[in-house]
Amino acid sequence: MEDARLGSTGMKVSRIYLGCMGFGDVERWVHQWVLTEENSQPVIKKALELGINFFDTANVYSIGASEEILGRARKIGAIPYRPLASGRLTRDGSSESTLRSETDRGAKGKYDATADTDRLVVERVAETAEKVGYRALSLPLPSCNRRNR
Repeated sequence: MEDARLGSTGMKVSRIYLGCMGFGDVERWVHQWVLTEENSQPVIKKALELGINFFDTANVYSIGASEEILGRARKIGAIPYRPLASGRLTRDGSSESTLRSETDRGAKGKYDATADTDRLVVERVAETAEKVGYRALSLPLPSCNRRNR
């Protein structure tokens, strides 16, 4: 699979991505044509075998079921952007209470379970930002993957 740079992030992703709106739960979503988890797994497996590492998903696809299916298929508990999406990277860690955290049931179900993992990511971003002299929100996230930067 040929890779491409993702904007100016320095991150490489497959040129072909897999859209995940079609994975879900007909009980939780308005579309009756979504694939169940059982039927989604072979599609995701084949995409990974072909070298696809770029997946389009959103918390509105099957009211979050699409992300859950993709996470289980990839055997990951936390989607890498999760700390950013939950707003944890934009706060100093002093408070978990936000209007979103109090009112968004979909986000609450996903993000509460990953608070400890997210905290590690937030701490790593802060540590890297301080080391290179950036504000944490200005730091390209892929640079946090290397210890010696």
